[in-house]
Amino acid sequence: LGVLAQVAKKQGVRRVVMISSMLVDPVNRFHFIRIILNSPILSGFYGLFHFKGLMDLKFDGENLLRQSGQEYTIVRPGALCDGPLGAAKVLVAQTNSVITGGKKSTRADVAAFCVMAAEHEKAANVTVEIASDLTSKGSTTVPKGVLNGITPDN
Repeated sequence: LGVLAQVAKKQGVRRVVMISSMLVDPVNRFHFIRIILNSPILSGFYGLFHFKGLMDLKFDGENLLRQSGQEYTIVRPGALCDGPLGAAKVLVAQTNSVITGGKKSTRADVAAFCVMAAEHEKAANVTVEIASDLTSKGSTTVPKGVLNGITPDN
């Protein structure tokens, strides 16, 4: 991902939008779901000189993007589910807020959020977690106000 960010910057790409995973940050290392997803044996990323799992490698990729100097937005959705665009209200919060409480993210809402984040001024150099409130009707466009209160990563 570091090379991709360097090439994007060289080619004049304004912003890279990366879809990662909720719970990817190592501060969540004892969360039951992260433990399962991060198992090096289950994810196939194990060897003689390293013992990293899927979530560790995703977090490493996020850090490579952050350190590249390329403008970015990192999106960490909850568990992905099917559903039409606007079938649910999109929830957005800052890194490691664990806003979902088990809520899922519709693929259509994640895609719409990523398109909006590619251009929105408040989405520059931020890491956000998103989920879909399936009990509340959304709209077919992600309201730009969902980024109010979001601050750039340090």
